[in-house]
Amino acid sequence: MAETWQVSSAEVGRLVTRIFDPSRTAPLVVVSPSQSGRPRISVPRLIGLIPPDTEVAVLASQAASNLLSDAVDPQFHCYGGRVRVILPGASRTDNWRRHRLFTIAPEDDADRLCALIARHVTEMEGVGPAGHSSGRSGTGALDSGQAAKLIAYRRRLLSDDVEAPETAPASGADPAASTALAPGAGPIAGDDVATTGDTATGPTPVPGGGRTSGPKPGPGRRRAVPREPEPVVAPGLPAAPGTPAEIPAPEPVRAPEPVRAPEPVPAPGTVPAPGTVPAPEAVPTGGAPGEERAPSRTVTVDLATLEKLLDRSVETVAGLVIAGVEEGLLSLLRDELELQDREHSRADALEEQNADLRRRLDAAGPHGSAPAQVYSDPAAQLRWEIEQEWLLGTPETDRGAGLRDFSLGPRFLDSLKAEIVPRGKTVRVMVDILAGWAWDRHITHPFNDSPRGGKQRVRADGAQAWRTYVKAESPGAPRLTWWMRTDSGIEFDHVGHHDQLI
Repeated sequence: MAETWQVSSAEVGRLVTRIFDPSRTAPLVVVSPSQSGRPRISVPRLIGLIPPDTEVAVLASQAASNLLSDAVDPQFHCYGGRVRVILPGASRTDNWRRHRLFTIAPEDDADRLCALIARHVTEMEGVGPAGHSSGRSGTGALDSGQAAKLIAYRRRLLSDDVEAPETAPASGADPAASTALAPGAGPIAGDDVATTGDTATGPTPVPGGGRTSGPKPGPGRRRAVPREPEPVVAPGLPAAPGTPAEIPAPEPVRAPEPVRAPEPVPAPGTVPAPGTVPAPEAVPTGGAPGEERAPSRTVTVDLATLEKLLDRSVETVAGLVIAGVEEGLLSLLRDELELQDREHSRADALEEQNADLRRRLDAAGPHGSAPAQVYSDPAAQLRWEIEQEWLLGTPETDRGAGLRDFSLGPRFLDSLKAEIVPRGKTVRVMVDILAGWAWDRHITHPFNDSPRGGKQRVRADGAQAWRTYVKAESPGAPRLTWWMRTDSGIEFDHVGHHDQLI
């Protein structure tokens, strides 16, 4: 027997999980309550008709129906006494036609609806997940996690560490124009005395204003701080060509100190012997008299390095701006796709309601109500329905000739019970055939003995076979097969799909 469980408001989440459970292999039938709080069909009757592996979830209240509507898309809603058959492999991008909704009115025959639902469930057994085509789906928009990963990846591509390049001085340039950086310690801008040129003290002063080339920037050394270069020239000495600009820090205002006597300048062409260069003296920078400060450092940046640093800064800022713009565009695109998905879901729900109304109108016939059951004999009931359709659906001016005599073939009533098309529409086509309007109001053609043509079928008594479209939406639409007897009477043989009887 089919598994049945009552779904309260607290168990709606479990039902939603079961709807989209990929391990589910059998249809799930969801039964909703009407305004009275009870289903409009007999659940035990339905369970006795459907296959035993089918699950039946009965919503216990309208509150549970409302919670289900809030938790799932419109193609899975079930409320107002309706019954929804949800196939295995359900996805939020499925079309509403895949999971059929049965609308049950208070005046409907509950037993007939149970049989119709059971037949649909039986036909849908073994149906797997829907095949979705490639491209955007109901939810094709990026979720927040995917969008964040994409933005972070783009930022990593666009970002660039601003480090001083390891570039050698250009040919013909003064080697003293290279960047001097202190190893293992940050540069201090504004110091007015450079240290010696070893790895511990830095560049060594050279008489005449020049400097020996200090360590070049590279891995493990700190970046130079780019500032607007301001040349500093020692008092009484001209600036040597190619000497890099020194970037001084503002000196604190201090009391005037005694002016030192200038050191003698070596004569041109004389270079002190190695090892005889005196160590630089610390320059007092304020404080108590006699107190000396630690050796200071000077940061030097040539013009080419400064331009490269500026270019990299501009590229970094441009990358950040581009990343921000892309993030905003992705957010707008995601919102637009979500809005489109909501509109598609709403359009699908309206289309589903419209299809249900069309089915009800077709079943009710052109007069707005289903025919009453006045005979227990199916043949007598059908003759009465044909007569009522002729009287109520045909103007009096067109009823002068009357209807032809007709008979029913041995398999016609069984094919009519299948309800391939609504019964009222089939009766209307039968009336048009009996009135002689089959060729004017419907597509009617000879029923040949071969699918690819051939001759019209003729019985031994001389009756000719004809087929009339009951629906004309597609080449495979249902047909009504009938015989034109030699006495101009009609014998209705079968109503069903196009490929039947071929």
